[in-house]
Amino acid sequence: LTAVYLLPTAPAMAVAALAAAAQWLRTRPRFYKGVFDVSNYALAAGVSSLAYEAAGSRNAGAILAGLVYVTLNNGLLSFAMSLAEGVAWRSVWLERFHWARFHFALFGPLALAATIAYEQIGLLGLVAFTLPPALMILSVRQYLERTAAAVEEIRAANTRLRRAHRDTIAALSRSMEAKDVYTGGHTERVAAVAVG
Repeated sequence: LTAVYLLPTAPAMAVAALAAAAQWLRTRPRFYKGVFDVSNYALAAGVSSLAYEAAGSRNAGAILAGLVYVTLNNGLLSFAMSLAEGVAWRSVWLERFHWARFHFALFGPLALAATIAYEQIGLLGLVAFTLPPALMILSVRQYLERTAAAVEEIRAANTRLRRAHRDTIAALSRSMEAKDVYTGGHTERVAAVAVG
């Protein structure tokens, strides 16, 4: 977004595309994901640049451009994830992005402040201004990764607990049937009828 405020539309799109390509090179996901990210970032930067220029006021333009960028970027990402996972778009948005909606609303003004720092102080001002948000983004990313790992551990524990519960019931049924030859195999027959 800072590039959107400082540069014309085409160079801002190029900066966004380069940022997405650098991210892809760092993480090395599948190639089609990298193509999607480059396209998504460039499109979001281009449309938000047009929104910024159309707003007329720098402050209103920053707010509008930020909202357009986040809406387009996360909207397309949610849509792609919903297609890949066979889940409704709204479900993906609510589960993965909704919690940060107020945080996203500040992207535009924060980028404008970084732009002003660059214009007033130069590159050093931009670095000094962007370092705290960058560290915050890093800490949030680490928190989300650890939370996702914890959720997976809980899911695995629940699966093991369900299996243990089922195995316990089966063992109890077999032990009851072992005492009485007349009802031997009854539980298995009832289970077969129920499944049928």
